[in-house]
Amino acid sequence: MKEWELKEMSSSEPEIETEDLWPPCIMTVEEFIEDCDQGALIDYDGHAEMLTKEGDVFVPHGRTWPSERHKIPKLITHIEWFNR
Repeated sequence: MKEWELKEMSSSEPEIETEDLWPPCIMTVEEFIEDCDQGALIDYDGHAEMLTKEGDVFVPHGRTWPSERHKIPKLITHIEWFNR
């Protein structure tokens, strides 16, 4: 067996999604709005998922962006931030 064939066979580790390596960036709506107001988060940086917390589980309710922070419904309690 050739050396390159051995290397190819030994590299059969399962692929891991990059998202699985990073913990989620979850913050309260108040923290999100404050970060947006201070310019720490802008639309160019990424987007946010609006969440409510039901017990120990976060339930998603759609996307939003820093420029639309004033449109976040009152029932939303948390935000998960996704960098682009």
